[in-house]
Amino acid sequence: MKGLKGKTVVVTGASSGIGEALARECAVQGANVVLGARSLQKLQLIVGDIRSKGGEATYCAMCSSAMRAFRCGHCSMTWIWRCCTV
Repeated sequence: MKGLKGKTVVVTGASSGIGEALARECAVQGANVVLGARSLQKLQLIVGDIRSKGGEATYCAMCSSAMRAFRCGHCSMTWIWRCCTV
C-alpha cells in the first residue's frame, strides 16, 4: 500500500480480522484511519493502540441494522466525510 500518507481511509468491520489488520496497516503507512464496526469497546482499544504507536485514527460505532451507514448519534456518511477531511 503505497501513497497513503496523509490520506483518509474508512475501514468497516474494523474491530477484528481482516478489517482490523487493514486499519492497522493503513495507519502504519501514514493514513488517517476511520474505523467503523458495531463493537464500540473494541474500536476504542484498537484506536488507542494505533495512536500509542504514533498513528492517526478515530472510530465510529456503526448501526447494526444498516451496516452501510455510519452512525455517530444519528449522523450520515456525509457528516463522517466532512469530519475526516477537516
